[in-house]
Amino acid sequence: MRYQFVLVILLSVKMYAYEHDFHGSITNLAFNLIQRCEVPLTISSEQVQILAKGTVDEDTTEPEVRLRNWHFYNTYGNLRQGPLMYESLDHVFMYRNQQLQKQREQKNNLTKLTHTQGRVLHYIQDMYVPSHVVPVFHGGLVGDEDHFDHYDYSQEEQIQLVQSMSCDELKNKATSYFQFKNQNGLSYAAINKSILDQSAQWTLQQVRSSINSSSLTWQLFWQEPEEKSCNIFDTPSELIALGISSKRFGSYGYEFGKNIVLNSENEQNVVIDKKVYDDFFRHQLKGAILASAIFIVLNN
Repeated sequence: MRYQFVLVILLSVKMYAYEHDFHGSITNLAFNLIQRCEVPLTISSEQVQILAKGTVDEDTTEPEVRLRNWHFYNTYGNLRQGPLMYESLDHVFMYRNQQLQKQREQKNNLTKLTHTQGRVLHYIQDMYVPSHVVPVFHGGLVGDEDHFDHYDYSQEEQIQLVQSMSCDELKNKATSYFQFKNQNGLSYAAINKSILDQSAQWTLQQVRSSINSSSLTWQLFWQEPEEKSCNIFDTPSELIALGISSKRFGSYGYEFGKNIVLNSENEQNVVIDKKVYDDFFRHQLKGAILASAIFIVLNN
């Protein structure tokens, strides 16, 4: 038990997804998309900043919750769930949604409600980070740091991306979720879980897609665990001793964004330059913005 506690402290602080502030940026970009598309919304710009702060605070505050609750998606249903630590987001995502429901029922603190909505939204945004969905470790303390987490994509490029996004796609998806929620009598928590699950599947599909139409896929950077039937975090003594098998980490996550040439199975060179990385990152960011916008519309 003592070793497991040490493991929690060593690893959970290094297993963030997007850098903290970028969660707030995604939230603001989603609000910009909603405004540009003239989607009716009863939330002020001040509330949006509280919402954005909530997405950041889920990584940076309440350390007693953060240390015991990791933000991995339970892709194969094999991540440990308590009692000391929860290796997937299942427990904490439900916990935050329950908080949100209580605050809705009390109707006496809009600021607190909006901030908690941001905490819930944080996990949906995390689902567009490959290492959180595959899942593989991606911290710099016990392995090479995943460069996707802080990929260089300028604010100007982010704004241009929002300007290029389809308003019809936002409106159609939001309407579809509304209808699905009402027809099935779903709670806010259930519809939020649906957005999260679909976001995770989006990312898995992209990770398994080809690089430059080659036989190589983006799994090269985030390798799925070989033993899907076993808990991939089940050897705390090995981890503490830093005796970590390579299958617990993405093969080339630390290389993401670098200009490299790889050999595919048919022995043809596959060039991965900045444009190829940009396209992949932009696709993920677009998904995160769209999902965030849908969350904001459905929860307000």
